[in-house]
Amino acid sequence: MSRSLTMVTSNAHKAQEVAAFFGQSIKFHHIALDIPELRSDDIEEIAREKARYAYNHLHRPLIVDDTSFSIDALNGFPGPYAAYVLKTIGNKGILKIMEGFPDRKAHFTTAIAFADDKGIFVFSGMIEGNVITEPRGREGFGYDPV
Repeated sequence: MSRSLTMVTSNAHKAQEVAAFFGQSIKFHHIALDIPELRSDDIEEIAREKARYAYNHLHRPLIVDDTSFSIDALNGFPGPYAAYVLKTIGNKGILKIMEGFPDRKAHFTTAIAFADDKGIFVFSGMIEGNVITEPRGREGFGYDPV
């Protein structure tokens, strides 16, 4: 029996990273389905609802994700609105807001929701770091340069 998994995301770069993680162990598919995004401060709830919507449309095992980027000195801003903030003010805007803040601690929290005919299961994890003062590097995407 061949195992397959579909990742539903509009971010092709993210889909490539996930596909590389699984390698040849499963047949991996990427679908860029337009999913209405729930507005919530809880990324697990957002991921769960994205998975519910996607599974109801595609009827196949799938994963979706949602990521929150939280800066301690900004009381967790931009949080689950990280994609919107990146699109509107970008990394330069984040660095401008952070000027004069000695506390540079931040963290990413990602929730991955898996949906199949048995239900929706959400897994989350966090990685801590610091916001640097100047963008650097040529690889990665999103907030990676800061």
